[in-house]
Parts: sequence; structure tokens; C-alpha cells
Amino acid sequence: MRDQQKGNFAMKPENRKDSSSLPGGRDRSLSGWLIHHPRRAARWLLGLAGRSVWLTAGVALIGNTVAARVSGAVLQPLTAGHQLTALQANAVLCLFTLPLYGIVMAAGRRKLNEPRLRDAVPDTERRDRVFPWVLSAVRKFTLVHALLSRIVEREKRHRWVLSFLPYLATGFGASVLGQFYAARMPLATGVAIVTLGPAILAMALAWKGDKKGLPLFLPLLSASGAMMFIPWGEHVDGAGLLAAVAGAVLAAVGVSARKSVSDAGMLAKTGALLLTVNLALGVPSLLMIHWTWGILLRGIASGVFNTGGFLLFWIAHVPLHCPKRLAAAVAVTLPALSALVGFVILHQTLGPVGLVGVFVALVGFFLNTTLTGSADELAAEKANSHTNRAAALMANAHSGESNTGPGRRPRSGSVANERPGRSGRMRRRRTSARWSKD
Repeated sequence: MRDQQKGNFAMKPENRKDSSSLPGGRDRSLSGWLIHHPRRAARWLLGLAGRSVWLTAGVALIGNTVAARVSGAVLQPLTAGHQLTALQANAVLCLFTLPLYGIVMAAGRRKLNEPRLRDAVPDTERRDRVFPWVLSAVRKFTLVHALLSRIVEREKRHRWVLSFLPYLATGFGASVLGQFYAARMPLATGVAIVTLGPAILAMALAWKGDKKGLPLFLPLLSASGAMMFIPWGEHVDGAGLLAAVAGAVLAAVGVSARKSVSDAGMLAKTGALLLTVNLALGVPSLLMIHWTWGILLRGIASGVFNTGGFLLFWIAHVPLHCPKRLAAAVAVTLPALSALVGFVILHQTLGPVGLVGVFVALVGFFLNTTLTGSADELAAEKANSHTNRAAALMANAHSGESNTGPGRRPRSGSVANERPGRSGRMRRRRTSARWSKD
């Protein structure tokens, strides 16, 4: 009888120690909850991200930038040691990126929600105005008019080709030039020179449009910060400098090309198309490589980082609907992030002027994120944040599961009795005599 009473006493909940109170028990309960309830864990994580979409998108964009710089920095010792040319390094990067990228796309094809490549046509209003004018101008020349009419008719059926050609051309040129100047000068210096291209273009457009306020000041701040990463007065490789200047021109030209592709909403598939074109153009150079284990391992590492960068870029723009001003703000920090990658991976030093440039880049990031963006964009971002949060709560409601997170026990009762946004707590009302449940 006494043993039975002891057993009953041990089985009472108030006399039983919770495993989460033991050392490491809370961590074990968290990991167990994540493992045994993957769907609820995914909904909880999405709900948590939905409460800070801006922060999550910014982290994803910065991660994409760092991953892209690391993928190039891994191959830099090979090009600097003349084991690979710039074209070969770019081909090796695409050779190991494309299969991994294809696996990621195949695994997430149900989540892409992107149309076919032929259906991805950006705004062609300007093209529709120019082509009829050209046809009317050459109407007197029968042969020329017939030839142009056939070209215009074919272009209307395959408009995506003409839209993607500038993007592919600038993307291939920028990739090869990036591998070239990274082997001849510090990574932050080359990226800073390339960043000057879009910055100068933005200043020129602001000056032409008679916008002397923030549209002119913010690109000027970005350009001044980038110039601090250039080692003035020191020896700089001439060929690398010319390659970086050419990359700046391509970056300025590619702004409109990338904009047309992003308007088409084909981020994942255009990335795969760019990798395919780069690999196809670099295949002949791969036949001349003397393959070693060092080249193989560095190629695999660069492919992994490059694929991760593409994935983070897609996450920031598609599920999180990254604000335009946030993407522009992250672009300001490109030289600073490149300096960080060069310091950690390539052991490239950063002088006091470069440290000032990092500070200027951070100031530019803060000003771009806080002072830019129209009222419509701000309202859309706020609505998007509330929509994501409501979607997470709605998913829990439809599934019949309570809005509980790790470390919380589901309470008995209907899900409708819970207060949205405060997981695991019941809604109560005050009566004259006591607290009672709804």
C-alpha cells in the first residue's frame, strides 16, 4: 500500500520535474519539437519571419552578396597563380554551380510559382512604339520593309529573347572581368571601381532630371565611400584597373537590363539561363585545364557558395518581397563587404582610409533605408508584413493546431479562443466576480 502511494505521488504532475528545467533540457525540448513537428515548426518560423520581413530580407540580401564574393575569392589564388585564366575560372564556377542550382530548382519547383521562360515578357511599350515607326519610315523600300516586317513579327512571338540578350551579355562580361581584376588587385578595390559605374549613372540621371536633393546626394555618398577603397598613390596593376573600369561600364549598362528581367518575374530561371550561357561560352577553355585536386576542391566550394547566393537572392525578392530601397542600400555596402571577404579569405589588409570607407558605407546604408522610398512603397511594405503574419495565423487556424511555439504546451480548447499574435494564451474577460474564459 505504501509503495502504491509512493507511485501515485511520483506520477502527479506537480511532483514531477519538467525536463526543460534540467541542464540542457530546454535545448532538447526545442530540438525535439523541431524534429517531431516539422510542419508546426515551419509555420512558427514563417510567422516569426513575417513579423520582421524587412530584417529578414536585408539579411538574405547581405548573405547573397557575401556568398557571391566568397565564390569568386575562392578561385582567386588560382587566377593569381596563373593556373587558370579569367575565362577558365568563370567556366569552372558555372560548371560546379549549374548542377547544384538545378537540384535546388528541381527540389523547390512547386514553390517557384514562376511562368515559363517564353511567357516572361517585361514591359514592351517602348518597343511597340519604335518598331511601327521604323516600318513606316522604310515603307517605300519594299525589300527592306518586307524583311523588317518579318523580323518584327518573329520578335512579337519570341519577345523574351530580345529582352534577355542584354542581361546575358552584360552578365557574362561582368563575370569574366570580375575574375580578371580580382587576380590583379585587392577585391575591395575592384568592386569599388565597378560600383562607381551605377553611382555615376544615378547622379547623371538625377542631374538631368533636375533633382538636386536626395536622388543626387545618396549616389554621391555611395561614390565617395567607394573611392575610399581605392589605394591612391600606390601601385595599381594597369590591366586590372582597365578591367575594373570596363566592369563599371557594364554594370551601368546592366542596370536597365537587370531591371527588365526582374520586371519579368523570372529570377530563378534567368539565373539558370545565365549560368548555362556562361558555361557554354567557356566549355572550350575547360579542355585546356590541367585538373588537380586543388582546382577540383576550390571549384566545388565556389559552386556551393554561388548556389547559396542565388538561393538567398531569390528568397529576398520573391517570398519576402524585398523593398527597392533595401536592395539599393545593400548595393552601397558592396565595397565594404568585399573588403571583409578579402580580409578573411585572402588576408588582404584594409588601411585607415578603408575603415573610414566602411563607416561611410554604413551611413549610406542607413540613409538609403530610412530616407528613400515613396509613400506607396512604405504602405505596401507595411501591408506585406501584416499579410505574412495573418497568413501564418490563418494556416494554424485551418490546420486546427494551436499557435504554440517551442517550449510551450498546447492548451485545451478551441483555437478560436486564442488571441492572434500571443501564442498559447487564452483570451479572458473581466466579470464582476471573477475572471472567466470566453
